[in-house]
Amino acid sequence: MAPLAIPGWRFKDPRGLFFVKIQDTVSFAGQSDRANIHYMTVTPVLLMKLSDRWWAGMDTEAKVNWERDNQLSYKSGVFLLRMWTKSFGTWVKPEIPWGQNREGEWAVKVSLFWNY
Repeated sequence: MAPLAIPGWRFKDPRGLFFVKIQDTVSFAGQSDRANIHYMTVTPVLLMKLSDRWWAGMDTEAKVNWERDNQLSYKSGVFLLRMWTKSFGTWVKPEIPWGQNREGEWAVKVSLFWNY
């Protein structure tokens, strides 16, 4: 289960958007010998409109792992978003973990989305 809250601000000039994604993930079922999962992520995101179809942005995610003595980890990325129609788009984001409690290595994320 991972409830989600996304407070956001739209700039006066509609060329930019800033929001903060806050999500808490908790495991509540599964094998009894499996480790519990409980962590929260806070991710500020800045998006800037480059043209009618292109957007660019950046984000940094801070993760607090409640099951590991409130261990903090971070990852940051930049992304490029392309709208193919008014409601369908794709984005690609290279992402790099950093800090003392780094989780994983760099990654490239790609997604398709529909905007209602």
